[in-house]
Amino acid sequence: MVYNPQKSEEKQGLGAGISATGVIVSIEDGKTSDFVKNLENWKGDINSPAINVHIEIMHNNEKYELQKLFNYKNEGDKTVFSSNSNLGKYKKYYRKLPESSDQVKLVTNADGFFRLLIE
Repeated sequence: MVYNPQKSEEKQGLGAGISATGVIVSIEDGKTSDFVKNLENWKGDINSPAINVHIEIMHNNEKYELQKLFNYKNEGDKTVFSSNSNLGKYKKYYRKLPESSDQVKLVTNADGFFRLLIE
């Protein structure tokens, strides 16, 4: 890798409303604090259990990556979540909980960033 300001160009982002299909490539289990960088902006419990889902998207022969955090609770040996939580919305939309190799639907927001469809 070589930084060369004389041979540089600014890459334009994607437009809003672009649909794509992605694949879950991995899922990490841990606490919210393991995955969130700006904890001072986090509104929930930073010590709550969470999974961090890594998604790869191919669009126009370019690879994009997205991470989505899902919080849950532990009750004994069970994973518990609300139907209004992101994990609950994922289950309702895809009729299953996230697993590696799942295909998921995404759309770009107004800023051109991919967002996972869960509702």
